[in-house]
Amino acid sequence: LMSDQPRNACNAAFSLARDQAHELQLALGVWGSAALEFYTGLPCTHQDSDLDLLVTMAPREVLSQFLLKIETIEAHLDLRIDVELELANGYGVHLKELFGQGRAVLGKSLNDVALLSREQIFADLPQGEPLQGLQTVGGCHG
Repeated sequence: LMSDQPRNACNAAFSLARDQAHELQLALGVWGSAALEFYTGLPCTHQDSDLDLLVTMAPREVLSQFLLKIETIEAHLDLRIDVELELANGYGVHLKELFGQGRAVLGKSLNDVALLSREQIFADLPQGEPLQGLQTVGGCHG
């Protein structure tokens, strides 16, 4: 539903993030106001909108590379991009927090919020090729 010319930085960022995820063979979803815009075609984002993305579990190196690319897009377009990693246990964690400091990260599920061990999350990530499990472009974690 998106035209070839992005309406604003949020749409441009999604286009760039989608290309980077494709290059890394990483399943990518979008949610929030950007998802509403893509699904409905209505102008739900504006120049100051942030971008909320969802990725499935993938090798640590792939997630790290994607995060670096996202940070470059953020700096280039001057907007915030929040990437949530969907875990096998039903929780989602912010990718920036996962690759940050500290021993635990905040995990959110549909019914619960919990502190999760960063070390355990990294241990549970697949090795080698990314998993291709994300079937939709929307997400439920928030």
